[in-house]
Amino acid sequence: MTTRRSFRMSLLLGLLVLASCRVGGWNRGQVASARGGTVDLELADDDVRGELLMADEEGVLILAASEILGARWASLERLRVRDRPVEEVRDGEIPAADRLRQLQLASRYPFGLPDDQLTALLASLDQDDVREIR
Repeated sequence: MTTRRSFRMSLLLGLLVLASCRVGGWNRGQVASARGGTVDLELADDDVRGELLMADEEGVLILAASEILGARWASLERLRVRDRPVEEVRDGEIPAADRLRQLQLASRYPFGLPDDQLTALLASLDQDDVREIR
């Protein structure tokens, strides 16, 4: 009888472990690659192409021509991810949660870019601060 109970407990524990891999949030399998998607940004006075580093409620960070650039949603006329299935962002709109999640998953840092890593990345590019583009 104890062998049967042990088997049931092992089976139940295994099912709980499998279920916990999908409950609440993202898993690493959803992230497209270690490199961020290529984005085209259209602004009022300029167009920029680069790698999407990060997206959040305020805007995006991209790596373009060995420089980290930041753009707020309001300043973007259009953002298009070239190599990932992500819907465009247009006319300064702040993306809804589901579209923001798509952008995050298409970025190099889908879970955010900690300050210490941003500082190290800026230093590696001989850059003091993120250059805001408008």
